[in-house]
Amino acid sequence: MKKMRKFLCLAGIALAAVALVACSGKKEATTSTEPPTELSGEITMWHSFTQGPRLESIQKSADAFMQKHPKTKIKIETFSWNDFYTKWTTGLANGNVPDISTALPNQVMEMVNSDALVPLNDSIKRIGQDKFNETALNEAKIGDDYYSVPLYSHAQVMWVRTDLLKEHNIEVPKTWDQLYEASKKLKEAGVYGLSVPFGTNDLMATRFLNFYVRSGGGSLLKKILKQT
Repeated sequence: MKKMRKFLCLAGIALAAVALVACSGKKEATTSTEPPTELSGEITMWHSFTQGPRLESIQKSADAFMQKHPKTKIKIETFSWNDFYTKWTTGLANGNVPDISTALPNQVMEMVNSDALVPLNDSIKRIGQDKFNETALNEAKIGDDYYSVPLYSHAQVMWVRTDLLKEHNIEVPKTWDQLYEASKKLKEAGVYGLSVPFGTNDLMATRFLNFYVRSGGGSLLKKILKQT
């Protein structure tokens, strides 16, 4: 398969997510409603799951597929998230891109804007669209076409020091008002009531700040998408 390909990306869900992507050839791909009797060929996959269990899961899935389809070969290349952005932008420029890859939601949209993706509608239908979270699918939906499918998402929660709450006779807060009062009481006792990362280079800081403002009915951006 020649290297001048197009990306097919899978977008992430909600707050922080990862997507899986696939590439097509430079020429317009043809589709058939009839599945092939026997799959064959070689594809390359890029992903950024460098952690043990995730890394192992990707390889196990590829091995299982190749065992089921002996005439197929899946070549897997792993990159850190820090290197991934540079890798695919450079790849798009020189034609050295994979057939399938992971990507973050914002990267998916950049690929779409670069005309580097092909729709995944048929694949989604074969898998069963009802098996996907609708919001996640819509992350990379343009018109009637889906350019990504969700691979996984993060569940972000607030955790508390129950020992400190117990020491100061404070119930676990369930509302913003209760959180404020609990934090205030802890501060009066010489303990930081709430700790949030707000470093200038901290992605989580941006997310949390947005949560706080939106929960109060506000917005960090004006309607014209300028800072308030």
